[in-house]
Amino acid sequence: MTVKKKLGLVLLVAAGVAGSIRADELNIANKARGVCETLQAVENYHERMVVVRGRLHISWRHGVRFLREVGGLTEDGRCPGFAGTKADWPPEISVLWPTEGPADGPVSFRAERGKIWQQLLYHLKGSEVGISAVVVIEGELRSRPGIKIVRRDGGWCEGNGYGRNGDFPAELVIKRIVKIERPIRVN
Repeated sequence: MTVKKKLGLVLLVAAGVAGSIRADELNIANKARGVCETLQAVENYHERMVVVRGRLHISWRHGVRFLREVGGLTEDGRCPGFAGTKADWPPEISVLWPTEGPADGPVSFRAERGKIWQQLLYHLKGSEVGISAVVVIEGELRSRPGIKIVRRDGGWCEGNGYGRNGDFPAELVIKRIVKIERPIRVN
């Protein structure tokens, strides 16, 4: 067998393996809900595994911080169709790894940091403040009944939710980052 034929065979086999891995990732990514869609029915997802797509924000100082709705927000930056106490909720979910101590107790799985997390860290090293990228995350969603978040002048929020100021209506404990969409933005 010539070198060209061997190389061609190796490329075909590699393409087949890559194709099967990609198909698995695509199946999971296709199940992803947006942040607003997840928050709209957060009561149905409490302590369940979910797949959510949004813009992940990471910084050296705060680590993995939050997942924000990618598009389709109202003019004032809210999830459309929210009423009652949800009307003031930001279109964001707090995210963290299981080892960072989820607010409502431990989870029954181990995180799979993987290659995508390594890519994000690579880009983060070159950033003064942080990075953001549209990602698909699989993890366990946490939320509590009676969460009230208030918007203050200037657009910032506080309440009895998750995160340092209680400004997130839910917390997503990451099992793995399934997919990253380019580009990765340096903030």
